[in-house]
Amino acid sequence: MREQSASNALTETRSAIEAIDGLSENPKSEVLLPIGAGILLPLKDVETRKYIVSVGAGIAIEKDVVAVRNFLVERQKEVQSAVTGLAQQRREIGSRLEAGKSALRQITGQDNI
Repeated sequence: MREQSASNALTETRSAIEAIDGLSENPKSEVLLPIGAGILLPLKDVETRKYIVSVGAGIAIEKDVVAVRNFLVERQKEVQSAVTGLAQQRREIGSRLEAGKSALRQITGQDNI
């Protein structure tokens, strides 16, 4: 569950970086702003020099495009590290489980555990 949440956060961060890059390259493009319940608001000629970034605890700050991209790249590194760590923990738990099953088989003399 945690690994899936971290993977989703990584995908979302990568998508945000791609969107920032795309808007920087073509600032006259149309943007669809989700406003809830599956409703999108089309916007044209969006100002792409400043962004509002949620930094946690209900706090948001204004940043320029370079600072936002740097922030997202750092977040991507942190989330990737978390995903890698969770995958390693999962592998370690699997190895311990297999070792326990093997020990139980030896103790009981059964091969179908």
